[in-house]
Amino acid sequence: MEITEKIRIPSDHGYLSAVVCKPNVTAKGLAILLPGYLDSKDYDHLVVLGNDLAKYGYVVIRFDATGTWGSSGNVDDYSVTQRLKDLDEVLAYAQREFRPKKVLLMGHSMGGMIALLYAARHNTIDGVTAIMAPYAFVRPNNAEKRDEKAHGRNKVITFHVVNFLQIRKKHLKLKHPIQ
Repeated sequence: MEITEKIRIPSDHGYLSAVVCKPNVTAKGLAILLPGYLDSKDYDHLVVLGNDLAKYGYVVIRFDATGTWGSSGNVDDYSVTQRLKDLDEVLAYAQREFRPKKVLLMGHSMGGMIALLYAARHNTIDGVTAIMAPYAFVRPNNAEKRDEKAHGRNKVITFHVVNFLQIRKKHLKLKHPIQ
């Protein structure tokens, strides 16, 4: 049985409200789940995805962005820039606590866009999944150009664009690309 606990991750606005779900086996890596625009870490689709990833052997962190739901700050602080800073804080916490060998970012809607933007500029990210993210950010040609420009090398991030309704319908009983 997976272990789930509520935590507070220190941030520049106080703390980020988060949930960590740990597998009952040696972890394969870390998966950070990012909710959509003003959404919560506790929405059913992220909880189900997080629990299934823990069953596959990943430590999973879901968190509320600054100024939303259980996290410190004001909704006026909510921005793309702040969400990227929040992700920095979550990753720093995860590196200290879990020392993951593999880091995956998965986001829904705006969370998918944040995951893509972050991964394009940080070579420590091993995989990205954008679920129903804004179209301009999930077209592979655009992503490859951004990555080459940002890093000056030919690194290509693999994107998994997922229709969440299909996943939900099958309750994630699919062969998952990160197994």
